[in-house]
Amino acid sequence: MSDREDFNEYIDYLRQRIDELGQSYPDFFMLGNSYKELGEMYFRKTQRGLSETYLDILSAISFLHKAEAEFEKIDRKSELASCFTLCGFIQKFLTNWEAAKLDYLQSLQLWEELGDRDKMASCFEILGDLERDRENWKQAKRFYRQSLQLWEELGERDEMASCLEILGDLERDRENWKKAKRFYQQSLKIWEKLDDRAEMANALRILGDLERDRENWKQAKSFYRQSLKIWEKLGERDEMAICFEVLGNIERDRENWKKAKRFYQQSLKIWEKLSDRAGIASCWGGMGENELLRGNLELAEEYSKRGLQMAEEVGDRALAAYIYWDLAQLYHQRQNFDIALENYTTACQIFTQIAAKKDIDKIEKKWKKLLAVAQLAIANQQNQF
Repeated sequence: MSDREDFNEYIDYLRQRIDELGQSYPDFFMLGNSYKELGEMYFRKTQRGLSETYLDILSAISFLHKAEAEFEKIDRKSELASCFTLCGFIQKFLTNWEAAKLDYLQSLQLWEELGDRDKMASCFEILGDLERDRENWKQAKRFYRQSLQLWEELGERDEMASCLEILGDLERDRENWKKAKRFYQQSLKIWEKLDDRAEMANALRILGDLERDRENWKQAKSFYRQSLKIWEKLGERDEMAICFEVLGNIERDRENWKKAKRFYQQSLKIWEKLSDRAGIASCWGGMGENELLRGNLELAEEYSKRGLQMAEEVGDRALAAYIYWDLAQLYHQRQNFDIALENYTTACQIFTQIAAKKDIDKIEKKWKKLLAVAQLAIANQQNQF
């Protein structure tokens, strides 16, 4: 029996149970739970890509509303709040931001009435995520701070650390580097007190990324080396490979080509041992860009094409787009302008499909400059004849 058939069979069972409950003396609690479970099943079916029609997700919302009505009859606030939370999650999935916010606010109100500060803190955090997705920075920050305050009152230090990290991300998105760094350092301090070495390594890596954004290469390298050291002690080879690759990126950005290549090769060696094709693809792409920037076009082409083939095989569209862009620059340097344009166009198409607007803006600006150079080269060739 297929997954779709399993879902449909259980949905039919729930529908039958609801009919039976409705015919007898109504048990509002059981009826509410059945409607809620039915709504969940329709949504899970959609998430798994098993829905034959868009109506399934609308059915999920409809049955959850019916569950809310049943729970409201018997004043079951906890169950009612859970329904609002799930409805909010589905509306967020559909990018219906206002509807999602309304559902989460209703859920929050009920948790407040019940005095469940843990659930309140989670709601505030989700509301922060909603506003952040809409780039409403001030409102997002306000919700995150309310969440943080509750976690502090509850003494939930791991949740506090996670919330501080989110506040750091928020400031980083706005390029408020100093504020972001303070939040990240506060988060790191908590993880150190909890002696959670994996989270410490992750926090150090985030600080390294922040310094990379600011082009503070030495500090970025220092944070990543500290992170790498912890991952080595923990024996987390995939995390080690990631650190080596980013250290390669840092050295590449500093134009230390040989050091960059050594780091990429260390990363590649680990990914190959792990048989991780996505990691291998990323390393070949990084090495290709490294050779492109140092002017070794033949090696750059070889490495980039290896990375591109694997990226497309594993479905890493973002990486594929970056490599197409590298190849566009490579063929431009060789004055193969038609092939360069093909690769540039493909990169733009993929970035558009994955909604990577910042990347599109970035390569469009660079392409305009390359186009001006190309036009000048073509004009010079024509003048020679």
